[in-house]
Order: sequence, then C-alpha cells, then structure tokens
Amino acid sequence: MLNYDSLSNIVTAQLKGKRIDLTAGKYIFVKECSVYGIDNENLIIKVNFEGSDKGLFYLTGKPSYDASSKVIEIKDLDFDIKSKNLLLKTAGWLFNRRIINELKKYARFDLSSYIETAKTTANQQLNKEWVKGISSSGKLNDVKIVSIYPLRQWLIIRSNCNGELSMKIDAAAFSF
Repeated sequence: MLNYDSLSNIVTAQLKGKRIDLTAGKYIFVKECSVYGIDNENLIIKVNFEGSDKGLFYLTGKPSYDASSKVIEIKDLDFDIKSKNLLLKTAGWLFNRRIINELKKYARFDLSSYIETAKTTANQQLNKEWVKGISSSGKLNDVKIVSIYPLRQWLIIRSNCNGELSMKIDAAAFSF
C-alpha cells in the first residue's frame, strides 16, 4: 500500500519549477502536484501552476506496470473533463497537448530500487529468532507485481513472491 501523500511528494519533487512553454509567449511553471485515487482504476493528478497565468488543472490516467523494466507509468494521461471545460472558457491557450506530453515524461516511476529494498527487508525478517527456541531461515528470491489498484486512500500494489522458508523449533514452552 502506497500513501498518496508520499506519491504526491515524489511527483512534486520531479516537476516543481519545471517550465513548460506552450504558445508564443505563454508558459507555466509547476508549483505543486497532488496525486489521488478515484476508485475506478484511474488516478487524478492536481497540478498547481503559475506563469503567464496561475491556477489549477487536473489530469487523469490509468497506472500501468511494465514487468520487464519494473516501471509504473500513467497511461492515457489527459485533462479531466472539468479542467477541459474551465480551461477552454478561461485560458484556452493552456489547453495544450504540450502540457500532457511534457508531464508524461515525469509520470513514470522506476520501482527497481523499491523492489530490492522490499526483498532485503523481507530477507532480514525471514532470518531471525522469533521467541526463545523458535527461529526461521529463508530467502525471498523474487517479487513480481501482479496488479495496481488506485483506491481513494491508497495505491494498492499486489505482488507475488517466491522463495524458501524453514522453521527450527529447539524448544517450546507449553502450558495448559
């Protein structure tokens, strides 16, 4: 389970201060991004911007995982219909595919290091004494991401793991 606050911080860190030139003399700077789930397989990215104009717009897209590259990216990124209508009424120049094309570059997250960290942590937990006389040893060999569920509160990443685990019981205190 990933918290949207931490995902928002990652996206903001990648985009904050990024200048996107739109049309002759028109540009925006990204100030902050917030990521939300909407319980329908899509994510919403709220973009706070300034520049030739200032305000907010919303993008929607579906998270997708590529197992070979271990990258999550947001596919089918587009303006939210409410943002489209508002932008067309107020600042039509802002409704520009260049924004989406530029933001798509930053809507990719390499999970390789996160997967390796999870394996290391799991391996540490597999190899320890649980209580006096009962210990385990083992190794997590592989973690595969199976699916991604963007819920309102969390981004759920379902994974399958394989490895070995053995338990050793030298002594156990039983009382009845």
